[in-house]
Amino acid sequence: MAEAGDRSAGTSPAGTPSFAAPAADTAPASAAGLLQVELAWVAEDGRVQRLPMRLPADATLGDALAALDQPQLRQALTAGRLVAAVFGELRPATEPLVDGDRIELLEGLRIDPKEARHRRVAAQRARRGRGSV
Repeated sequence: MAEAGDRSAGTSPAGTPSFAAPAADTAPASAAGLLQVELAWVAEDGRVQRLPMRLPADATLGDALAALDQPQLRQALTAGRLVAAVFGELRPATEPLVDGDRIELLEGLRIDPKEARHRRVAAQRARRGRGSV
């Protein structure tokens, strides 16, 4: 049985099943001393893009990002518009990767959720003619 933090068992760190797409190449990457990971991001048209990557067995998250050959993604990461996570959890660049990890490039928040809620409530009150409290 896999432990809760074991990412190699086909579950997320929280213990829920992982539904990552199977790798295009079914040969075990670990047999060749390589890791097979998947890079995922949302393209400008809203579609999820997935890119399988093979990296050295001792690769870190930073190594995977350095290996990116997508200029627009590299620029967005450098500018801070995107951040990298492993299975949805932010990780440092020094985080070692495990065979089967999914690296997700996520957009930062455009507005603080609390501020967004305050604005929505103010707009609803204004439409109803109640004013602010």
